[in-house]
Amino acid sequence: MISDAYLRARIAEVQQEFAAARRWCRRIKRLVARARRARKPAKLSDG
Repeated sequence: MISDAYLRARIAEVQQEFAAARRWCRRIKRLVARARRARKPAKLSDG
């Protein structure tokens, strides 16, 4: 059986990872928006 303390530590770790990923996502979106404004491509497919 997994101990409660271990589980809590893992959850905190995962939450930090998600927060970091969200920050990166925002940063990348900002960069993409800036590049898009600068270049004004005809068509840009973003998945």
